[in-house]
This record gives sequence, structure tokens and C-alpha cells, in this order.
Amino acid sequence: VYLSFFYQAGGIGNMPDADDSLVLEFYNVKEDIWEHQWGVDGLSEFDSVFSDQVILPIDGGKFLRPGFKFRFSNYSTLSGSYDHWHIDYVRLDQDIDTTSLDSIFDISYLYGPQSYLAEYTSVPYSHYLADPEPFQADANSVQIKNIGTEDLFVGGINCSLKDESGAELLAFNTIETQFPSETTIQYNLGIPTTQIFTDNGEEYATFGTTCLYSVTGNNDLFINDTIRSTQVFSDYYSYDDGTAENGYALTGAGVAMAYQFTIPIKDTLKALYINLPQMQHDDNEDLTFKFMIWTDLNNDPIYEDQSLRTPTYTKGNAFIRYELDEELSIQGTFYIGFIQTEAKKIYIGYDKNTESSNKLAYRVNGEWLPSKFSGSLLFRPD
Repeated sequence: VYLSFFYQAGGIGNMPDADDSLVLEFYNVKEDIWEHQWGVDGLSEFDSVFSDQVILPIDGGKFLRPGFKFRFSNYSTLSGSYDHWHIDYVRLDQDIDTTSLDSIFDISYLYGPQSYLAEYTSVPYSHYLADPEPFQADANSVQIKNIGTEDLFVGGINCSLKDESGAELLAFNTIETQFPSETTIQYNLGIPTTQIFTDNGEEYATFGTTCLYSVTGNNDLFINDTIRSTQVFSDYYSYDDGTAENGYALTGAGVAMAYQFTIPIKDTLKALYINLPQMQHDDNEDLTFKFMIWTDLNNDPIYEDQSLRTPTYTKGNAFIRYELDEELSIQGTFYIGFIQTEAKKIYIGYDKNTESSNKLAYRVNGEWLPSKFSGSLLFRPD
């Protein structure tokens, strides 16, 4: 019996340091204890590439009996989302030729369908329905990779966009394509210029895309042949995909940040959604800030909190909704942001899978400067 897997340090998240590690333990069923079997430290994997495959035998009566289990764990900094590891292709099998584990014959998705919107990942449903075409992207795409050592034929990728009732709104179909080994193919999914998403009569709506491919040739893992994505229309504008791989923070008392949005439909700004991960410290009461809204960064803000706020930390990718002291009538370009009163950092969730850093600026000593880091804040106007 063998356990095999691949691992990667960091990825697009935080790279483990030299004193961090990833470990694997087997459960000793007879003695009811966990036993260390394998480990790797962070420094040796600084280049952040996937490892060669790890193949471990599982021997002995203490393991080969009902109740056996294994677990991965990592030793890392506990004061936030740091020191990330990725594990893939975990396989447990018996009576196999270990040399066959050296190669995996599989086609895997790199990216599924993204947002159908040109600039945002989500916009208010009422705004989209009022004038759909300016919001829609010109195209969407799917990327897949042949990670095996043999050429394959993709019999086609079929993608279907449906509403919540299951009614199909769009269908995409590709023709058979020769797929050389260790190569990536991107399939572009054309989007019509006319309205895609229908009015369901509700305030919010969710639409789902399912993509399925078929392969001619040796393909081990058919469980990877389907990928799904969701297009959400709610009450906010967003650039992010709802997941934070990193954190973004300002250093220094009196430093401010501003995040640009442009809306074609006049509406009322009532609140701000924000993801505030707790990182590096347990302080809360001593960290204070004020939300601010601008229409032009060269002028004074049109809104500033009347009193100081303290952060309400969120878990994982959850958002906290802060209501503004007064509602604002907004149309066109505006900026949401805050000014912090203490030098200690207030972290905001930062999505590394989307890119809107050209919309983000920070102010130091009265001068606005562009952000230096690729990604998108988990920070949304409502």
C-alpha cells in the first residue's frame, strides 16, 4: 500500500520561512497515536514550484488495519494567514507498480470561467438590468493543461450558463483538438453583445457555469473533467473574487488609502463591505480609523466618519458591513477608503487572482501614490 502526493510552498500566497515546515503523520491504530512519517521545511522550497512526487509505503500491522488514517499539518506563524502550502494529487492505493506513480496522465483545469463582467466581478443586479451591455465583457475563457507525458485529443469542452431555475442562457462548444503533452490550451468563450442575464424578478440573482471536457487517450482522473463557477449579482460593486490569498496594509499614523469605482447608474451609497483578517497582533481597541469617500483625490472628501471606528475582525473570507453615518448620492467615479490614526497596521484581505491595483492609491505626507502590489482588495461599496 502506498500514499503519494505533490506539494508546493507558497504559491500565490505567503512563502513559508526556514523555521516553518509541512509534515505528514500516520495514525497508529494499535497504540492510538499519531506517528511522524515525512516532513519538509520552508527554506528548501523557496522557488515555489511543485515538488517531485512523494511516494511513501504504508507497512506494518499498526497501520494496515481498519481505522487507519493520515493527516497533513504545518508548523507556521500563528498570528495570521502566513506560511502557505499546497497539496495535490493525493492518492492511496494497493497492489500497484510504484513506477507507474511517477507519471500522472491527466488533463487539469488551470482556470475556469471568470466573471462575465468587463471590469467587475459583481455589480448590483438592478444596475445591470437597467443597462446591461456596458457591464458585459467581450469574452470569457477556460484554461486546461495536459500534465501527462503523452499527447491526447480533447473531444471538446462544453460549457453551459444557466439561471437558478436551470434554464440555459448560453452554451459554448469546442471542436476536437490535439493536445500535446505538458502544454496549456486556452479556450475563448465568446459573449454576445446583447443582454445575457435575465430578470428573475428578485433583488439579487446567481447564475452558474458548468464546463465539461472529454478526452481520447490515456486519462487517469476523470474526476477533474468538470469545473463550475458562479456569477453573482447582489447589492455591491467588487473587483475581487471573494477569496483572500494575502493581506494589504498601510504603515504609519495618518496614512490614507483610496479605492476607485465608477458606476454609470445613479444610486445611494449606504455602507461598505470589507474583509479584515486579524494578523500579527491581538490589538483592537487601540487601532482606530475613519472611513472616507472622495469624488476627486485632489479635493477634500465628500464624506468622513464623524467618530473613530475600531476594526471588527472577520474569519476567513467573510465580510463585515459598516454602515455610513449618512447616505450619499453617487454616480460616476468615486473612491472609498479610510485614514488610520495609529502606526500599527490594519490589514485588509487581498485577492491575488484578480487585478485592480491600478484603482488603488495611498496617501503619505499629502501625496497620493499608486499601489505597488498586484491584486484586488476585499473592499466593496454597497
